[in-house]
Amino acid sequence: MSASFLGLPVELRLGIYKLLFNQYDGVYKPHILLVCHQIRVEAMPLYLEWTTYFSSFDKLIKWTSAGNLDLLALVKDISIQILDDSWSDLRAATHEAARFQIVDELEQYSGPWWTAQFVQHEDTLPPPEEPEIPTPSIRSRLSPQGIRSLITGRKKPPAIEPPTIGIISQIWASLQSMPNVQSCWINLNHKDAKMQPLHALLLSMVSVAFPKLRSFSFFSHLISLDFLAHFRSLRLLRFTGYSLSTPEDLLVVLRSLESLDSISLYRYPEYYDRDYANSSPQVLDAHLSLTPDVITNMRPLKSLEISHMSSSLSSAYLTIPMLRAWRSHHRSLRSLRIGTDERLSKDVVTELLGFIAQTEITRLQLRSQGDLKPIDISKHVPRTVRFCEVALKCDGFGASGGAARHFHNHSFTEIDLQDPQYRDVMDDSFARQLLH
Repeated sequence: MSASFLGLPVELRLGIYKLLFNQYDGVYKPHILLVCHQIRVEAMPLYLEWTTYFSSFDKLIKWTSAGNLDLLALVKDISIQILDDSWSDLRAATHEAARFQIVDELEQYSGPWWTAQFVQHEDTLPPPEEPEIPTPSIRSRLSPQGIRSLITGRKKPPAIEPPTIGIISQIWASLQSMPNVQSCWINLNHKDAKMQPLHALLLSMVSVAFPKLRSFSFFSHLISLDFLAHFRSLRLLRFTGYSLSTPEDLLVVLRSLESLDSISLYRYPEYYDRDYANSSPQVLDAHLSLTPDVITNMRPLKSLEISHMSSSLSSAYLTIPMLRAWRSHHRSLRSLRIGTDERLSKDVVTELLGFIAQTEITRLQLRSQGDLKPIDISKHVPRTVRFCEVALKCDGFGASGGAARHFHNHSFTEIDLQDPQYRDVMDDSFARQLLH
C-alpha cells in the first residue's frame, strides 16, 4: 500500500505546514498552497498567521482589495516598510485633497475623515514632488504632429493626471480589513523629517484599525506617542524611547496600557538612523521620553530587551541612573536581553550585575564589546535562570573566561522560540528588522 501526504492524519499535516511556514521568508507565497484545493483550505489559515510583508502602500492596497474578507480576518502578523518613493503618493493625495477643501465634519474614523486629518497638515509639509515630463524622442519630434507643432508654434498640452485623493481612504480600508492582527512591525522611513505629520497620522490609523494588537514595533522620525493609547491589548512595545512626547505624557500612555509587560528598546547604526546620526547627545537627550522616572513608575515588566547597534554613541538605557530605575522591576522581570556595540565601563557593568543578581529571571542574554574575553558572571546569576547566553566584556574587569561555560548549580535548557507562548516576546526582533 503506497503512502500519500493526504493519507496522513490531519494533525500531522498541520504540523508539517507549520514547519514549512517557519522557514518562509514572508515575500513569496509558498508553493504548497498551489498543490490542490484541500491542502490550500487546510494550510491557508496557518499561512495567514505568519508575517505578511508589504513594501509599499500600493502593495498593501492591492493585496487586501484582492483578498476574501473571511481570509483577511485570519491575518495575525504584518510587516510594513514604507520608504521614500511610496510617500510621494500620500503627499500628492494630501495636496490634492487640500485643493478640494475637504472638511473635517465627517463621521469619525471614516475614509474621508482620515483624509481631512491629513489635509490639516498641508501647510507644514514639504512641497509635493513635480511629476517628471519625459523629453520627446527624435522620432516623435520628426513625426507629422511634431513638425506641425514646430511650424505653428503650438504644443500639445501635457496630460493631466487624475487626482490621487482616494489613496488615503484606500489605506484605511486596507488596514481595517484585517481587524484581528496581533503583531505589527512598521518602518516609516523618509529622508525629509518634515514628513513627520504623515508618519504620525499613519500610525494613528494603525492604532485604530488593529484593536487586538499584542506586539507592536515601529521605526519613524520623532513623533508624538499619544496614538499608543489605542492599543488596549498591547503586551510588547518595541521603539527607541525617543519622541516628541514629554516623559509625563508618555507615562500616562504607558500606564493606560494594562496588558503591557514587555519593552524592547533599540538604536540602529548611524548610517541607517537619520534622526540620530546627525544629532548631538544634547539634542537627543531633549527628546528622550523614556526617562528613569517613567521607568520607575510604569507597570511591572516581565521582559526587557535593550539592543544598541551603535558603537560611536552610548546607550541612554545602559547608564547607572537607568539601571537603578530598571531595578524597580526586579521582582516581576523574567527575561532580560541586552546587546550593545559600545564598550561598557566598569561602573556600569558592576551596576548591571547587581541588578541581575536581584532578579528572578529565567532567561538571560548579554553581549557587549571589549578587547578581552567575556567575564565570568556566574556568582551574579540568580538560581532561577534556565536559559543563558553571555558574552559580557569589560576591559576594566580583566580576562576571566567565558561566563556561560563556568556556571555551577544551574540547569540550562534551550527553549523553543517558535512555541506560541514565547513567540510574541522572545523572537529575534532586530534580526528580523534588518532582514527587511
